[in-house]
Parts: sequence; C-alpha cells; structure tokens
Amino acid sequence: MARACSWGRTPAPTSAGPSFAPPRAMSFKLPIALAAIVTLSTLGVRPTRATLLVASPIAQRASRADSVVVGHVETTEAIWDGGRIVTRARISTVSSLKGGAPGRIDVIVPGGTVDGIGMRVLGAAELRPGERDVLFLGPPRVGDGARRIVDLRAGVLAVERGSDGIDRVRDDTGVIRTVFELAAEVR
Repeated sequence: MARACSWGRTPAPTSAGPSFAPPRAMSFKLPIALAAIVTLSTLGVRPTRATLLVASPIAQRASRADSVVVGHVETTEAIWDGGRIVTRARISTVSSLKGGAPGRIDVIVPGGTVDGIGMRVLGAAELRPGERDVLFLGPPRVGDGARRIVDLRAGVLAVERGSDGIDRVRDDTGVIRTVFELAAEVR
C-alpha cells in the first residue's frame, strides 16, 4: 500500500523508497521571481556607491591636507549645493597646525536635512555647534572659499580638555596624543 506525501500526491513505489516531488504551487514561484528581477532591473534602478574608510597615519592625512586647524564649531546649516545636500559649518580658528587659515572659515561636509529631505553619507564627518575639533582641510573652493574635510570622518579629531587642562585628541586607531604632539606630526 502506497503512502501519501504531505501535499497529497501518492509517490510511485521505488526500491529506494518513496520519491517526493515539489508542490505544484512552488513550480510557479520561480518563474514569477525571475520575471520580477528582470522587470526591476530594466526600470532604471541604479546601484548605490559604498564608502570605505581605511585608517591612515596622521602624517599621511596631513600630507593630503592644505591646512590643519584646531577650530570651534560656531554654527551649522544644511543647504542645497548643486543637487546635493551639504552642511555648511562656520568654524572659528583657535590655532593653525599646518598652513594658514583665517580667523573664521566655512567647512562643507556632505549630508544634512533641508525642508524635510535628508541625505546621509556614510563615513562623512558630522560637525556640531560647540565642539572643538582638529580639522584636516582641503584648499578653498573657487567661488565661496568653503573648504572640504580631507578623508571624510577620519579628517576630524575631537579635542577633549583633560582635568589637567591639556587638550588631547584620539585618532581613529585609538591613539591619544596632546594637540602639541599632533602639531609636530602634521608639519
């Protein structure tokens, strides 16, 4: 006497035992899934780009930077910039570790929110009013003179004042150094 499979078919007897065929409903799912994939791929779905951050020594970052400054973030404002959303931060320069920088500079970082529309760039630096940071900056842009940060998030080191009154930074590898020690590395 033959036994029924879980989906109601009676398997043909074989010497190896009962054979199990896939249910009829499953045989229709594969062509539908393939048709959906082909349809979506022809609708102009564009691949996204990824951000890869590789830790680089401070000296390498400094060599790619036009200037390195210790700055205080005064204000930030997200704006449209050529079809992209960027955040413009007004920085008051506390000291210059490499190159020259005026007393106030504007720094542009990718991402932000304008009129309820947000853009986030993974790996981009986030500057917040009230923070003190060491910034590795590219040259001024033509037109508005704003600067971009070199190496995305790796181009910003938060300055923390210790209980001893000495300013220190921690780089992306976890090394802690004083701002004075950092200045010797970036020159």
